[in-house]
Amino acid sequence: MAAWQRNGAAGIGFVFSSDDPFTGIDLDHALENGHPRLCAQVLLNHLRSYSEASPSGSGLHIWVRGKLPPGRRRLTLPCGLGVETYDRDRFFTLTGHHLPGTPLAIENRQAELEVLHRQLFDNREKPRPEDPRSGPTSPLDLDDQEIIDRAHQAANGAKFAKLWAGNWEAAGYPSQSEADLALAEMLAFWCGPDSARIERLFSQSGLGQRDKWQKRADYRDRTIREALARMTEFYTPGGQEGVKRGGGRKDTQGEHGQGPEGETRHERSQTHRSAPRNPGIRLVTGAELMTMEFRMPMWIVPDILPEEFVLLAARPKKGKSLLALNFAVAKATGGCALSRPDLRLEPAKVLYLALEDRLHRMKQRLQKLLPEVPFPDNLIIAETWPRLDKGGLEDLTLFLKENNDCRLVVIDSYIKVR
Repeated sequence: MAAWQRNGAAGIGFVFSSDDPFTGIDLDHALENGHPRLCAQVLLNHLRSYSEASPSGSGLHIWVRGKLPPGRRRLTLPCGLGVETYDRDRFFTLTGHHLPGTPLAIENRQAELEVLHRQLFDNREKPRPEDPRSGPTSPLDLDDQEIIDRAHQAANGAKFAKLWAGNWEAAGYPSQSEADLALAEMLAFWCGPDSARIERLFSQSGLGQRDKWQKRADYRDRTIREALARMTEFYTPGGQEGVKRGGGRKDTQGEHGQGPEGETRHERSQTHRSAPRNPGIRLVTGAELMTMEFRMPMWIVPDILPEEFVLLAARPKKGKSLLALNFAVAKATGGCALSRPDLRLEPAKVLYLALEDRLHRMKQRLQKLLPEVPFPDNLIIAETWPRLDKGGLEDLTLFLKENNDCRLVVIDSYIKVR
C-alpha cells in the first residue's frame, strides 16, 4: 500500500505461486446491481472467505488458504457464471472493495476447495490423447481465403458461418468461450496442427474481435491447445481422405468435412447397412453418434422453457397458469423469472391468450405479480380467440407478422383452441 501510494501506480496485484498458501477463485458475471447472483452466492456460502469485487464491477475474487488438486482450472456454468481457480502462475488485481457479508480474513478452506474442485471439474475432465497429431501428408497449399471458403461449404458450414460472423448464440452455444473453442476446432481440422495459422485465421473472424481474444495471449494459446487436443483427424488436400491421429488413414475428411459427393461419414455408412423392415427404425452406432452434431436449444427461460412448441402439463390447480403468467411477465418486462436473479430475461413482446379467465381476473393476478410496478406495454392479453381450425391459426400468424418483436405466445389453455 505504501509503495502504491508513494509511486502512484495504477493499482496492486498479487502473484500466486507455489511458495504461498493462497488460492484465488475468479468469478465472471457474478454481480447484478452490486449483489451476487444466486449461482455465485452458492460458491460464496461454500468457501466463506474474504471476497471482493473485481475491477470490472461485475465479477468477484474469492481468496482462500489452500492448494488446488491437479486438473482443470476454469469453466463456464450453464447460468453463464465463469469460474477460474488459480494457486500459481497467475495474478489477481486487488481492489479492496470488500463484499459485505463475507469474512474480512482469508480463511483456511483446503477441504472446501477440494470438494468444490471435484464437483466442478471431475465430471468434465476429457481424456487427452498422448500420441502426436499428424497433419496433412501433403503440403497444405490452400491460402487463407480458400480454407474459409471450404469451411463454409462443408457439412457443418452453416454453423461455421454463424461462428465466423461472431453469432455464437445463434449457433447454439451457451457461452462465447465455448463457441471460441468450437470455431478453433473447425479451423484446426482445415489447417492441421498449425497453431500460428489457426490463430491468424481465428483473429479474422467475428469471434476474434473481442478484447479477450485480441489482448490475452494466454487465452488464445489455451483455446488452440485445447482444440488441437480434441482433434483426431485433419483435412487432406485432394478431397477423399482425412488424416487420423497417429498417422492412420480413414476414408473420410473427418467429422467437419465431406466426402466426394458431399456426404458426411454418417450418411455414407448408412448406405452400406441393410435397411430395416420398418422404415421408421434408424440404426446408429456408438462411433457414429460421437460424430453427430446437434443443435443446442434456444431458451426463453434458461434451462426451463425452450423456444418452439411446449406443452406445460399437470393436474388441475397445480399452478400452471400462474407459472405461465410469471414467465410471460418476466419476458415482457425483462425481469427475473421465478424471482431468480440467474433467470433474468431479455425483454420482448408477449401475447397471452387468457381463455379461461376474464380481464378482471387477469388484472388481479398481475397486481399480485407486479404490486408496485406499472403493467408492461409489451404484454398483450386476449380473453377470446377462435379455434385453430376456425381461423385461429390464421389470426395468430397475422398477429406474429404484424408484431415481429413478439418472442412468446402463451395459450391458456390449449384445449380452448384445439
